[in-house]
Amino acid sequence: CMWEEIYFSAPTRKKLFQWGKTNSPCCPHCPDREETWGHIQLACRQFQALIQQAHNQVMKKKRLQVTTWWETPMRIVMEAMGTSMHQEGQWIPDGCCYFTNIKRIVIIEFARTSEYDGVEQTSLECLKKKFQEKEEKYAPLRAEITVLLPDHEVEQATFIAGVKGSIMEREWHENFRRLRVDDTEWEGIKTAAIKQLLEVQHMLWTARRGSEST
Repeated sequence: CMWEEIYFSAPTRKKLFQWGKTNSPCCPHCPDREETWGHIQLACRQFQALIQQAHNQVMKKKRLQVTTWWETPMRIVMEAMGTSMHQEGQWIPDGCCYFTNIKRIVIIEFARTSEYDGVEQTSLECLKKKFQEKEEKYAPLRAEITVLLPDHEVEQATFIAGVKGSIMEREWHENFRRLRVDDTEWEGIKTAAIKQLLEVQHMLWTARRGSEST
């Protein structure tokens, strides 16, 4: 598809170096890192604000018409539930949905990752690796909330997307079911989320190209 072609042919410094068009594969803003598509999309120091904006824009595409804390800082939400782990700044998820009628709390975490991590792994394997990292990261928080609110069901909805726009479709579908989204809405939500992923890719690549002329 078009975005696959962009990913593999975009003139990043690493590609230009491989083609003999530049003397170094390193990022002009991060001299200790090769400038790959994944680096631009996820880690470049020059674009940290845009990378966070990209994360937030995709998150907003998954807003749900239930009792949520989307607009409330998650630190405040964690304090309201009585948790202590957030005080270390390491267990603050992206969002949380609270279904009062069935006493269900769903921690929501979203992450973008590279489909290629430098070893012989498939795109799906790379996404699964990040998925497992996020599930394990918030396991202590889920356990703490379960102790604090023993009459509540505590779950986690982890959404992982690749920088090429790929997603773990089965896991995403299961997550939306966990969030009580009707199956009839799934295709529309998926399409909107993938479209947003492609838009933020373009936003960051445009910023990268623009930085060359400033």
